[in-house]
Amino acid sequence: MVICLIFITFFSMEVYHIKLDLSPNVIKFFAIIFCFVISVISNPLNNQSKNIFLLQLGLIFTIMADYIFLIRNNNYILAVGLFSIVQIIYSLRYREGNEVERVMRFIILYLLMMILYKILNRSFIEIDFLIIIAIFYGICLISSVREAWLLYKSDNKQNANKMILFGMILFLLCDLNLGLNYILNETTFMGNPPNLLKAISSISIWAYYLPSQLLLALSGSEL
Repeated sequence: MVICLIFITFFSMEVYHIKLDLSPNVIKFFAIIFCFVISVISNPLNNQSKNIFLLQLGLIFTIMADYIFLIRNNNYILAVGLFSIVQIIYSLRYREGNEVERVMRFIILYLLMMILYKILNRSFIEIDFLIIIAIFYGICLISSVREAWLLYKSDNKQNANKMILFGMILFLLCDLNLGLNYILNETTFMGNPPNLLKAISSISIWAYYLPSQLLLALSGSEL
């Protein structure tokens, strides 16, 4: 209920330009913190399983990344990097076994992308590092969504597995809209830019993102 009220509040502020003492970004940030609180209330910090520990660790990194995005509103490279860690943590949560090997694969992939970035910047064209880290994040996200799908297939009767899968699908849709919004803001169009499409994609980001965080937070109580 609280999450719904928060969602309606910042949604109304952005759509109808309602002015309150708190900015929409601050309200959004409180909503993400509240998702973490829900997880902690459902699963106290003592006597936690590995699943719950990874869930809450992922939510903590999510709060850190959203603080940079919403409150600081700068250093987006660090924020995307933190979200990459979130997706790696979640992929470990959704499938047990070979954790060290799987983490090493992500580290090796990241190092290879850094080497490629250095080579391209020195030899051919200058690439914004944000694009590189965004590509790495996309790979981490797809891996996490894949693991969520495999978890659901292994036991599609568990409510927790359904919450995880739907939460990760919404997470993916959120980031697709975020990417679209970035492209629309950075691209020069002939004539007027598609303001309506920009507005829809901007609103859709949180229409997908907040429910995804709530579903993931609640999925821990079902495990």
